[in-house]
Amino acid sequence: MEKWNALLRQEPEQALSRMLSDYGGLVYYVVRGILSECPAEDVEECVSDTFLYVFEHRSRLDFSKGSLKAYLCAVAKNKAFDRLRRFRREQSVRGAGVRRPEVFPSAEELALSHAERDAIIEGILALGDPDARILICRYYLCMRTSEIAQLTGLKENTVDQRARRALKKLSTQLDEGGIRNAESAL
Repeated sequence: MEKWNALLRQEPEQALSRMLSDYGGLVYYVVRGILSECPAEDVEECVSDTFLYVFEHRSRLDFSKGSLKAYLCAVAKNKAFDRLRRFRREQSVRGAGVRRPEVFPSAEELALSHAERDAIIEGILALGDPDARILICRYYLCMRTSEIAQLTGLKENTVDQRARRALKKLSTQLDEGGIRNAESAL
């Protein structure tokens, strides 16, 4: 593989041309397998990006420990997954559309949402410690179960069980107050 190192450093255009002829089909096969739901232009662009990446980073590459073939496949796979994520993100944005409120919420709607929020917070605080702390950490601070367990000194499965029970209690309290689902209200 020393020949690729020398060729990439001394005659990079010739090296790129040889890589394209020797490994172009393989890189296309790898990329096409991952980007099967994407347009053909995206596949071709991703193949080009793979070779461009190798060309631009030729001074840092060392194939004495591994093969050019394996490196090209790894770069192609990473580039293809990046492009697939971008493609899916664009599709979800186009599919969802941008919703703009037609009318600003009325004062009554704002007052009602503030009242519901206050009722939820009061209900959580009424649960007492550690249940209130668990729910606040999970739903307001977006902490993971392991982090909450460390904070409270409880086991992870105990934290999960207490959270489920606390949500049931909170749901019962909120049903009496006119709010239906505790978890969706959080």
